[in-house]
Amino acid sequence: MKILHLIKTTDGARWALHQVQELQQKGFEIHVALPSLTTGRFIEDWKNCAVKLHEINLDFPIKKMWKYRQTLRNAQMLIDKVQPDIIHSHFVGITLLLRKALGKRLIPTVFQVPGPLHLEHSFYRNLDLKSARKCDYWIASSQYTENLYLKYGVDRQRLFCSYYGWYHHHNNYKPIDKLRNRLNLPRDKYIVGNISYMYAPKKFLRQKYGVKRHELLIDALGILLENRQDVCGLLIGNAWAEKVAYEKKLRRRAAKYSKEILLPGYVSSEEFNSWELFDLAVHTPLSENCGGVVEPLLAGVPVIASYTGGLPEVVQHDKTGYIVNHDVNAQELAKAMSICLDNLDHYQKLAICGKNWVQQNFDVRNTAQQISNIYHKILAK
Repeated sequence: MKILHLIKTTDGARWALHQVQELQQKGFEIHVALPSLTTGRFIEDWKNCAVKLHEINLDFPIKKMWKYRQTLRNAQMLIDKVQPDIIHSHFVGITLLLRKALGKRLIPTVFQVPGPLHLEHSFYRNLDLKSARKCDYWIASSQYTENLYLKYGVDRQRLFCSYYGWYHHHNNYKPIDKLRNRLNLPRDKYIVGNISYMYAPKKFLRQKYGVKRHELLIDALGILLENRQDVCGLLIGNAWAEKVAYEKKLRRRAAKYSKEILLPGYVSSEEFNSWELFDLAVHTPLSENCGGVVEPLLAGVPVIASYTGGLPEVVQHDKTGYIVNHDVNAQELAKAMSICLDNLDHYQKLAICGKNWVQQNFDVRNTAQQISNIYHKILAK
């Protein structure tokens, strides 16, 4: 069976990389369209996969619409070249363009939905639902997203659910220690924060905060540091190149509170998944599937998450972590942080429960098998 995966970035989406690696080992002939074969944090990982890579950017050119027709033609030429049995897309923009490029061709497509944001806004939700052809299918990557598709009328026979899986390798502590020393992190203070790309607010969605709500976390850390001397805030990650101004804005916001809120920006791909640095991870996004909480739990780090999207499927209050309301304010979030730090032994035990749950439900070998089963079901229809 020949599968064509469409990926829009080599800087992120490691979950797609892991999935492709496992599917290849299951005997599928995998082709992957990537926007670049020379740059990106994970480009070497992609090159090390035993799959056929194609350098082509198929994301919907929303800011460069004069490229739309050419992008459509590029998609059509790639499809003619590969002749896939199934096309598997992982992003909204690519999915919309793919459906247009295919036209009346009856090649089944699978849109594995990495996040529910577009479903939470009627205009973009309708673009997805109304552009779908009879041979188009969806794979929700959380129960929350699955329920949204059912709510808005998608036929159960065309809808599947599977978490994006991860490799559960133990981290190499050498780069973690190296990063700790480079950032000059104090060893006598609790390290609180997260690892996340900085997504600027989307004005067309009337967002005041970025989707990961770094602003809220910075404000909460500022309040926490006013009341405690045993904490250091750490927010690893950077904004995309065209959003550097947003990253600078976050740095200024943090600087108003304390020098103990560190924003180191870009770190190497080797260092990026350095969750063992943290005593407490905090993730309170505007919209989310299950991202942002799986990796810290895999590292055994206690997690505070908001009641957002699929996060409560992973972080269950007082079972695998600490849950705050979706509309939590900075004062409430700071209080939750302080509660967890004052009872850290308890929340470390909950984190181990969370780790066990994640290892069972997010093992990429299991999730890739689910995807394999879905492929066979689609072609059997």
